[in-house]
Amino acid sequence: AVTADWQVSYNDLLLGSGTPYRVMWPIEGLADHPDVAVSDQPRLRSDGLTAGDDFLDGRSIVLRVEMTGSDDAAFAAAVSAFKRAFRSGSGVTEQPLTFQAPGVADGGVRRLVGRPRKLAAPVDRLWQQRIPVYMVQFDCTDPRIYDDVESTVSTDLADTGTGHAWPQMWPMDWGGASASGIVTATNAGTYSTPWSVTITGPVTNPSVENVDTGDALRFSANGGLTLADTDTLIIDSATRTALLNGTASRYDRLASPASWWDLNPGATRFRFGGTTTGTPTMALTWRSAWI
Repeated sequence: AVTADWQVSYNDLLLGSGTPYRVMWPIEGLADHPDVAVSDQPRLRSDGLTAGDDFLDGRSIVLRVEMTGSDDAAFAAAVSAFKRAFRSGSGVTEQPLTFQAPGVADGGVRRLVGRPRKLAAPVDRLWQQRIPVYMVQFDCTDPRIYDDVESTVSTDLADTGTGHAWPQMWPMDWGGASASGIVTATNAGTYSTPWSVTITGPVTNPSVENVDTGDALRFSANGGLTLADTDTLIIDSATRTALLNGTASRYDRLASPASWWDLNPGATRFRFGGTTTGTPTMALTWRSAWI
């Protein structure tokens, strides 16, 4: 695990202090802003462009790693372990690369998610002296730098109340406002981040609402949705999926309009809604994100 500045961990291999691998400067692409994919269009028979939406491309970083070995056997073992960890090609999927660098993403233990696309080192005099410098290109389809620690908050169902039976006698006690069913997610970073929700039944027609914007996902269309006490509904804003018990899509139960959103930097309040005679719960999970 990464515990100090200038350490990097990938695929169970730790680089940095206390290891045969020294992370060298410069590290390219880590503090850069990713390239922007623009969608501006030429104006017909007019000067300039019609402004479109901007989105970020992926991120590529380049690491330079000096490796050492006290003898030929130790050197060979270090090279083999490094090449196994940073292999590329068939069957390699994106995995977290964890690091800590002062000033990058507020200097904490952070992660990128990607895969190696290039690994190179010349067999030269440095290699002969058992101190070669490897260059690793690590490509990420998601440009965000995430907190290595995942945050989770949970709540029970919003209290909708049962109302009053009439006639009533005055004076009456109407009770106070309840915050039941509302949780706050705080993105401590500098860029919007996706989230996921796990709703555990029993609940009928569950909903998740952004209290601050009014955006909502309500599962009440096409006959609605009822979760038993053993059922879960996993809603993922990154993939825009809603899976019953992790496998069966329930996207068709989303009522229109359905508005997806990310967590902007700062605090966002979520409300869990629905009807029930039991004790359903909603667990909200996210990672703070930086660019």
